[in-house]
Amino acid sequence: MKPIFSDDERTKAVKNFIVARYQGLAKIRDFQSMVPYLQNGRIIILCNLPKTGEYGSSRFYTSSDAERYFEWLVAVVTGAQASLEELVKQANDQLFQFINVLRDYIEMERNVQLVTPYDWQALFTSFDERLTEMQGIIDRGDKAITEVLNVLLQFVKKNTKLLDILYKENEKIFGKGKPS
Repeated sequence: MKPIFSDDERTKAVKNFIVARYQGLAKIRDFQSMVPYLQNGRIIILCNLPKTGEYGSSRFYTSSDAERYFEWLVAVVTGAQASLEELVKQANDQLFQFINVLRDYIEMERNVQLVTPYDWQALFTSFDERLTEMQGIIDRGDKAITEVLNVLLQFVKKNTKLLDILYKENEKIFGKGKPS
């Protein structure tokens, strides 16, 4: 089964979110909901991310670590951090996932749309283009038929005497009757 969002749609949503953050239209209040993804191996951490939390002899990821990782992912997808194409794709996919994970902690202006609604106008435009194309095909077919009929009409006009002779000869053989 195909994913609901294509690679292009995920990339566009991440881009829209990053642009909204840069413009001050989106803000993440807390990164804590990302910590279980880092701590429990629910994602593959794509860079060296030290655990800065400490409890006794145990080390763990903190909300600050999650924020630092999020910002690193942003740097990768925006090109601020030089990276291979595969790493950029993985970083983009993780950002898309984290935007969903952080949704309860994101403050965003109402006019910001990460995923554009279905573009009915584009759909109708494509139908219109297809209908116009079909109309063109039909018109070309009609024109070709008209040209053939014009040639036949010219032939009939030029050869009326011959056609009359043929008609009279056929009348003798097959009897009287209107030609069909």
